[in-house]
Amino acid sequence: MRLKYIRLTALALALLLLLTGCEEMVLPFGQNRPTEDTGEDTGTAGGDTSAAETLPGGDGYTKADSVFSVNYNPKGSFDPLSGTDYYNEQLFGLLYEGLFSLSSTLTPEPVLCESLETQDGVTYDLTVRGGVAFHDGTLLTARDVVYSLNTARSSSKFSTRLDDISSVSQTGEMMVQIKLKNANYMLASLLDVPIIKEPTARSTAPAGDDTGGTTEDTAASATGTAFSGPVGTGPYFYNGGRLEAFTAHRDYRPDSMKVIYLKEVASGDLADSFADRSIDFVGYDPTGNDKLNIHMIHETRYYDTTDMVYLGFNCKSGPTNDVFVRQALMRLVNLDAICSDIFENAARRSVFAISPALGLVSDLQEAGYGYSRQNFNRLALGAGLEDRDGDGTLDYFGDPMPPLRLVVNYETSGKVEAAQRIVTDMRNMGVNVVLVSMPFDSYQRALQRGEFEMYLAEVRLKADFDLGVLFYGKLNYGGADGSAYRPLVRDFLAAPDEETRAAAALALDLHIAEDACIVPIGYKQRSVLTHVGVVEGVDPSQSNLYRNVLGWSVDLDNRA
Repeated sequence: MRLKYIRLTALALALLLLLTGCEEMVLPFGQNRPTEDTGEDTGTAGGDTSAAETLPGGDGYTKADSVFSVNYNPKGSFDPLSGTDYYNEQLFGLLYEGLFSLSSTLTPEPVLCESLETQDGVTYDLTVRGGVAFHDGTLLTARDVVYSLNTARSSSKFSTRLDDISSVSQTGEMMVQIKLKNANYMLASLLDVPIIKEPTARSTAPAGDDTGGTTEDTAASATGTAFSGPVGTGPYFYNGGRLEAFTAHRDYRPDSMKVIYLKEVASGDLADSFADRSIDFVGYDPTGNDKLNIHMIHETRYYDTTDMVYLGFNCKSGPTNDVFVRQALMRLVNLDAICSDIFENAARRSVFAISPALGLVSDLQEAGYGYSRQNFNRLALGAGLEDRDGDGTLDYFGDPMPPLRLVVNYETSGKVEAAQRIVTDMRNMGVNVVLVSMPFDSYQRALQRGEFEMYLAEVRLKADFDLGVLFYGKLNYGGADGSAYRPLVRDFLAAPDEETRAAAALALDLHIAEDACIVPIGYKQRSVLTHVGVVEGVDPSQSNLYRNVLGWSVDLDNRA
């Protein structure tokens, strides 16, 4: 995570197109808004707030109000196991917790898990953290964990992530056993799935309550209003259009922020709402389509994601069927320029396929595989790419090389720019490349039919970085030989310690680089925006934008 101060910047809202409804997916750069803009501003719901104070020197320019507010969609679902509304998903970390949470650099950290033990990477014994209260006062048990994981396994949102789990069962009051189909010592990275209360009326007295009562009885008194989501253990609970601090939470402290107000803001009004301080915290994808022109100084904090942008080759037909051609062409993909100039430094450049955020492979080991005109010239000659007739275009073993089609979805401007940069760099070296921009449906059909020599894509990988989906799974559009990749991927996932995992990661990365079916470009970083000097302690992650929220220091009077 890095903290960055920005003036007059344009950052993008991440509005991901879900191909299958799954959390882990290919993102071939088609994006839709998560909800229709209504043009209505409902104000701050759920409580009285002080009126905004007009500042001198500008019509309509307002000083910060006295409350901390965030955007939400009151019409969207708050069920963390099925809800996919973009704005409400950002709030799930306030209402719910997982067995683990990913850090800003994708390291799993225990939350509701006391311990996770395995002897073979296949059978795991998990101890649930004791003394954890749900918002209705009842205590978390293994029964709730089993219910949550099995519900997630059958959901469209998490089924891909958990597809290697063969069974989840309760083995004790606070004990759960998870069995996998294949060894995977990185299971903890996948267990940030929100844990919810099993929806049964257990006759369990709330923590600290001697009156007894059912789940339904206590839930109504806790929230004070109907709530469209299940009961969680998060640091806040919903109460009439606002989130109130859960004082029974283990991390609660007297100076924790007591209330977070929820405000419905249309996507097109989000920049103005942040600028006039009616919204205090916003999550963004700086590489997305919808640019937010915020004309004020603000703080931006970045965190790593598992979203990889890459260039793929057709390995089954045409000149790119030749591995030596692919090896030469990959040296013309300028990762640094794309990540810095086009993605505005909101992507980690990645020569190798496994994210550099994991720290498993060094820069020295990557040497020779990145952008280099000199290496291209050397490899091109051995691949039969040579301008024999002097027309400025490379021939292929003496014959004119047909144009290489690079397909991209035109609905995402940043990726189109990246594709254009690749085309320009290749043409400058005599490679006959044409850019084919198309709408998402046509783009997807072109990938499925193999109607390309190259394609630009993005994939959201699982947090264990199982790359099999790209080389022998449903996203193997280029026709890679999966038999060579399968044991390498398995060795990586089955590595029991850091040293063994690093060696397996290098072996897998080197094979990917030598085979050159895909060319990694970078792993996207997303961000959260706050006003200068207002919030200290913010450390967002892919799992939870509000990590350690009860430990934040919030000074609304300090807003610039």
